[in-house]
Amino acid sequence: MRILRLAEAGAPGIWTAVRTGAAVTRSQPGAVVAPLKGGIAALAVGAPVVSYASEALAEPVSALERLQARRSRLIFAGSRQDAVAIALRLGLGPTRFRITPGGAPDDDLVARELGAWEARRRKWHSA
Repeated sequence: MRILRLAEAGAPGIWTAVRTGAAVTRSQPGAVVAPLKGGIAALAVGAPVVSYASEALAEPVSALERLQARRSRLIFAGSRQDAVAIALRLGLGPTRFRITPGGAPDDDLVARELGAWEARRRKWHSA
């Protein structure tokens, strides 16, 4: 699986998210790994988004951060407390959170967790 890693944007905003979304569409990766802070991958389409947060999000949460969190298949957090804080602040269920001390997950972990997520996901044609 080819994974596209996005770095945290210096000046996050809507135009950065639009440019990133276009770049993801052009490169067609197997997955996109991006920091949740700033919402840089909020508009990325064509690949599953995996977000990570090394710390709890500061108040107020931007619309791009909220959109990216909702579109993410998995969210990796640095600690359990950060995961709970993010889930409560954004109204997300705990099933998509994983704990990885140190922030960003490595490519093997992302591929393994996405594979497990796909295996658990129920197919539309199964009874």
